Amino acid sequence: MKPIFTLLALAITLFITSCDPTPAILKNETPIPSQEVNLTQIPGPAAEATPVSEMSPTSIGWTSLKKDFGKVVLEEALVHKFTFKNTGDQPLKLLNVKPSCQCTASSYTREEIAPGGTGFVEATFTPKAAGIFTKTLTVTTNTPERNHVLTLTGEGQQPNN
Repeated sequence: MKPIFTLLALAITLFITSCDPTPAILKNETPIPSQEVNLTQIPGPAAEATPVSEMSPTSIGWTSLKKDFGKVVLEEALVHKFTFKNTGDQPLKLLNVKPSCQCTASSYTREEIAPGGTGFVEATFTPKAAGIFTKTLTVTTNTPERNHVLTLTGEGQQPNN
């Protein structure tokens, strides 16, 4: 029992001494100076750029947000390509596509889409168990509504022999 109290006392001592709240000035250490920069005085293109708050946001128009495969045979790959159009005035960028589980794969348009341009998110899923399934992909974009959820549904069935 005595070794446990000794270890506990040592741990508390190390914790207390490692958290030294004494400012650097009181320890005779040289503090790192902070510098203020007035960005309005810096000449060049950055000073003339339009603030983000004044830019018109872009928007995205999906052909569909859901694909119902109906009844499908187990172990057969299902592939669906969701398509969209940049309906805004600014370039559209897909920042990330995250499937709801590791059983769903995706590929998507990785370059910026100009206003009026189109792109895609392709999802692949192979049902392994019988029954109804719902899989989602969360698409993060540079639109005001950052996350868009795409859904795959269906019912996996054993193959007929």
